[in-house]
Amino acid sequence: MTTFLVILSQTLRAQGLDDAFITYTFARNLAEGHGFVWSQDGERLYGPTTFLWTVLLAGFGALNFPIPDTSIILGALSWAMVSVLTVLLVRRQFGIVPAAVSGTFLSVSLYPH
Repeated sequence: MTTFLVILSQTLRAQGLDDAFITYTFARNLAEGHGFVWSQDGERLYGPTTFLWTVLLAGFGALNFPIPDTSIILGALSWAMVSVLTVLLVRRQFGIVPAAVSGTFLSVSLYPH
C-alpha cells in the first residue's frame, strides 16, 4: 500500500509525462467521434505513440471522465501493480532483503531529481 501511495502522489505531482499532451489530444478527438486526428477538421492520421493507451483514454473520455486525470490515475495504478508484482517475484526467487531493496528502488525512482 505504501508503494502505491508513493507512486500515486509522485505521478499526480508530475501531471503527466513524456508526450502526454499529444496522446490526450488524440484521445479527446477520438472520444468526440472525430477519429485519429490532431485537429477536428484535419486529415485522419495516427500520431500518438501508444495506440492502446489512447484508445483506453478515449473510452473513458467518451464516458465524460477527464482524460488527463484518468491517465494519471490509471498510470499510477499500473505502475503500482507492476511494482508489487516485481517485489513479490523477487521475494519468491531471492528472498526478503532483495525484495525490500527492489521495492525501495521502485518507490524512490519516481521522486523528482
